[in-house]
Amino acid sequence: MWICFPNALTLALTCALMGLLVPQAYAQAQEPPTLTITVVDPTGALIVGARVAVSQAGHSAIEAITGPNGAGRIEVTAPGRVNVRVESEGFEPADIVDLQVRRPMQRTVKLKLAKLYETVQVGRDPRERASDPRSDIFATVLGALFFPADMPDWLRLLQTFGIFSAGYLARPLGGIVIAHFGDRLGRKRMFTLSIFLMAVPTLGMGLLPTYASAGAVAPILLLLLRILQGAAIGGEVPGAWVFVSEHVPERHTGFAVGTLTAGLTAGILLGSLVATSINTAFVPAEVIAFGWRIPFLLGGGFGLLAVYLRRFLQETPVFKEMHETRALSEELPLKLIVREHFPAVLLAMSLTWVLSAAIVVVILFTPTYLQTVFKVAPKVALQANSLAIVGLTCGCVSFGFLADRIGSKWALSLGSLALLGSSSWFYHSLPLEGPSLFVAYAITGLFVGSIGVVPYVLVRAFPAKIRFSGLSFSYNVAYAIFGGLTPVVLTLWLKSDRLAPAHYVAALALFGCALAFVKLPSARRA
Repeated sequence: MWICFPNALTLALTCALMGLLVPQAYAQAQEPPTLTITVVDPTGALIVGARVAVSQAGHSAIEAITGPNGAGRIEVTAPGRVNVRVESEGFEPADIVDLQVRRPMQRTVKLKLAKLYETVQVGRDPRERASDPRSDIFATVLGALFFPADMPDWLRLLQTFGIFSAGYLARPLGGIVIAHFGDRLGRKRMFTLSIFLMAVPTLGMGLLPTYASAGAVAPILLLLLRILQGAAIGGEVPGAWVFVSEHVPERHTGFAVGTLTAGLTAGILLGSLVATSINTAFVPAEVIAFGWRIPFLLGGGFGLLAVYLRRFLQETPVFKEMHETRALSEELPLKLIVREHFPAVLLAMSLTWVLSAAIVVVILFTPTYLQTVFKVAPKVALQANSLAIVGLTCGCVSFGFLADRIGSKWALSLGSLALLGSSSWFYHSLPLEGPSLFVAYAITGLFVGSIGVVPYVLVRAFPAKIRFSGLSFSYNVAYAIFGGLTPVVLTLWLKSDRLAPAHYVAALALFGCALAFVKLPSARRA
């Protein structure tokens, strides 16, 4: 009997143990399993904020958002087969079909960049990704963020560029309105208002919701802010030239407006540096997630700082004198300009054409031209272009100073001839490499700086009581027409002539030289 006792005891213990384990195993079998999805980009970097959706036959879909660890955790409704879809802005959606989930499970999903973002070149050296920050990378990002994901790529880009082009179309109207009140109420008020109207929309763009969160409201808000921004720019540049020119002694007008123009051109270089820094510091997924907001927030913040600083400026002596002597225009300034100062308008618009040709072609268009036509590496083209902008900035100051010493006629004519020679040498010598490219492009940029004489002539072309309106109307209308059409004309021209930029700049340089000898329609202080 004692022989049977151990077996009986073993049986009893086994039954007791099964009595404890079987219910526990049954409970585990009924407990919903957990599915953890970790989302990464093509480089293996974690993607935060990706949307993970799990659908299961007979049950409602469940969603989760990936956290700081790039993972989204979902409790599946019941054990069985599920379908998983992972989405993140700027990436192609990824699907896992018929995934069997019966116990806690982890999966890693690597997303591919959407076709729209392939130009970002993920996985390459960050310096190479940032080699051409003035390409359409931010336009591409904004297109994906502010328009439906199912919209064709070309249409998305077209609408994005259309929104930003709306700002250029708003410039003439904004410039006319701001200048009108600048001639009636004072330069300082409008000078401060214009920078405020630039800063607020710029800051607002950096805070906008995207299409994913706000739907069609997002692109509409972007359009409205861009129009307001463009209208403000229409008054800012002419207003700055008028304000500065009326504050300084007449013998220093050229140096003053030339230095101001140099500051405007230096902004192009600053924008390139900011874009380069963003594209170097962040991977494309981060640019899409938050990096695109940084330039807008920085620009808006500095704009508000400028609003504060302009509070301490004084009204120009010229306007004060007109106000005290009641010499302000009693009728609509624009009406008076068209009726009595049309020759000045034509001269100002012609000089603006020369200015826009130099800036748009040599500085903005040429980097892409070097890459597409002569296969210059994007990084090298950008470096050469940066040197050209430095030359342009120095040239604006130098030629403005020269206008004070020898007069606008000789400063502009000599500068135009120098631009003709340097640009012809530069474009006809292409392709260039290394130091030769840098030197030739920098010298050409230096003589592009002859445009520093243009505002010197513009502020003298109209009498003081309509100076702001006359300059703003002429400059903005001409820049909207010629600045907007020049890239289109050159693109079509390049199909039949690979030296189209050289011929266009040469023609406008000769035109600028001829304009230098046109007699000013009115005196500066008239």
